[in-house]
Amino acid sequence: MTCRFLTAASLALLFALPAVAADVPPQRAFEQMRGTCSDFQWNLAREFSLWTSAPLAITGATRAADAPVVLLERRHDVALAPTAGVIFAQPPQQLRGEPGRYSGIVRFSVPADGRYRVSAGNSLWYDVVAGDRLVESAAFEMQTRCDTIFKSVVFDLKAGTPLLLQFNGSPTDSVGLLITPWNE
Repeated sequence: MTCRFLTAASLALLFALPAVAADVPPQRAFEQMRGTCSDFQWNLAREFSLWTSAPLAITGATRAADAPVVLLERRHDVALAPTAGVIFAQPPQQLRGEPGRYSGIVRFSVPADGRYRVSAGNSLWYDVVAGDRLVESAAFEMQTRCDTIFKSVVFDLKAGTPLLLQFNGSPTDSVGLLITPWNE
């Protein structure tokens, strides 16, 4: 009886865990991420297709209360401000605010709990903020010689939670942005 109960309890626990953990390939070394757009380990075909659409131009906010909304599965060109003038909702995991760098904040939401990719067109740092905390990334992939999508970061996100995306340390005063569900 005890053995059967433990087996049933173990199986119930296994099936209660999110099934998404295994679908992100293992993290690669930086040395493997210095290629072109065709060298991404992840299947970014949908993202590259969406990237060819005309972008929505928006201005990233300098404080969370003013953050504009970005849409899922739609490319945006986000205008950024000098980092010194941006007040982040939460301290970035890595602050890259040296002189000549740009930052900004946008707002978004997700329709369902799950994994989402945030893809950007340059080498800036970005964090997702849910409520009063930073959301830990599940994985990332980049290719430093790709002239469209520079990197893509995966986050596990919850529907109904206000989400902010904080950019910092951009070498340019704008960045291409695309947020999509993880569909691999």
